[in-house]
This record gives sequence, structure tokens and C-alpha cells, in this order.
Amino acid sequence: MKLAMLGGSFDPVHLGHLNLAHLVLSSTNVQNLAMVPAWVSNFKQESLAQAGAEDRLKLLELALLDYSDIYGRQEASRIFISDVEIRRKGISYTYDTVIQLKREHGITDRLGLVMGDDLVGRLEQWHRFEDLCQEVRFLIFRRMETRPLVKVSYPGFVYECIDNPIMVQSATAVRQGRLEGLSPRALAYVEEKGLYGDR
Repeated sequence: MKLAMLGGSFDPVHLGHLNLAHLVLSSTNVQNLAMVPAWVSNFKQESLAQAGAEDRLKLLELALLDYSDIYGRQEASRIFISDVEIRRKGISYTYDTVIQLKREHGITDRLGLVMGDDLVGRLEQWHRFEDLCQEVRFLIFRRMETRPLVKVSYPGFVYECIDNPIMVQSATAVRQGRLEGLSPRALAYVEEKGLYGDR
């Protein structure tokens, strides 16, 4: 696969995200990975990101520098940040982003779409889900310890499972002030700006 996308609020990006990116690049045939911060997630319209788009983009940039230190410069060179949803503004629909990324990067086959197994049960609620199934290969990773990787069967649905360890880091914990889940440069930026928690 030429390209996969890992989308989300990234409010903020944390070590679990970096580890997931590493697993995608090291355990699948994905050549390059786009990290795509949302403007407003379709399923989080009532809870806007705590940090603004500019800060979330900066944190991603800093975290990718830390990624290079952790996993190596060569692997880090295969990751880039796409601000396609930030530029588009409005509700961030995955289908629209996939089509735009494919157009911008000249991709004619399926684009990889990284997603947690906790989202599988409501895939049919996604915007233009049937059309999305024709455009992507779903790369499904574990989010819940007690839930097995979900087996799914939709027309045109192509997927593979990433049997990853469960992430102990969470953006929610960081927003509550538990900053140990951040990479070093991201942590320094958060502390400097006083972005999360009561610091």
C-alpha cells in the first residue's frame, strides 16, 4: 500500500499514537503514513478539541521529531502530517479526506485507513460508508483489552487486523493533567503553553 492515513483529534498526540504509527509501518505493507488531525470529528461535534488547530499541528510536528529519536530517522521519514481537514474546516468526514488524499498523492488503488476496533460496530453510521468501502483497506487495531478484534463483513469491505498491545496512554488522561503519556518535545510545548490540565 502506497499510503495509509491515521486520523483523529490528536488533542493531543501521545506516545500511544506514535507506537501505533510504528506498528502500522513495521507490521503491514504500508509505505507511507499520513497523520491527519480533524477540524471537527463527525462523532465529536458536541466536544470540540481543547487545543486549537495550530497547537495540535505543532504538537504533531514535535512528536514526529521524538518519533525519529525512538524508532529511527529512516522510519520517521515515512510519516507526514496532512492538514487537509484543518484547511477544509467544517465537519471532518473520512470519505472526503480519503478522496482528497488519493487525488493529492496520485493513488489509484485503495488507501489504508487506520482505525480502532471500538469503531467497527458503528461503521454503517459513517458518512458515505458504502462508497468509503470501495476506496480503502481498513487497518484495524485493538483499543479494548476485553474485546477481541472484530470480524466484519460488509460488501466491498477489505481489512486486516493489527494485533497490537493495548495503549496505556490516552488523550483524555493528558487533558486531565496526566502528562506522562506525552513524548519529550510535546511535553515541553504543553508545559510551556499550559495547554492541558491545571498546569
